[in-house]
Amino acid sequence: RSMSTPEEASPAAFEEESAEPDADPAQWTPAGAEIRRRSKSERLRRTQEQIDRMRANMKNWEVKRWRKRWSTRIGIAAAMLLFSAGCYYLYFYYR
Repeated sequence: RSMSTPEEASPAAFEEESAEPDADPAQWTPAGAEIRRRSKSERLRRTQEQIDRMRANMKNWEVKRWRKRWSTRIGIAAAMLLFSAGCYYLYFYYR
């Protein structure tokens, strides 16, 4: 599973980010509360984007896997047909 950046992928970085507002005493002013609320909604939006991206990737992967599986099956069937046709040809040629 490939994320766009490593810090996006790690839950530790996310935990650290969400714990950060409490550390700054200036954020406990009304203006700070506004900043906190905005950063929280921003964080939520960002996680939602991440989830959407992951969902899209998974869907994409499912489709790709299915395509790959069918092309493999068709390829194997074609190889088997060719091999058996060759065997029959040799059998009738050397009979």
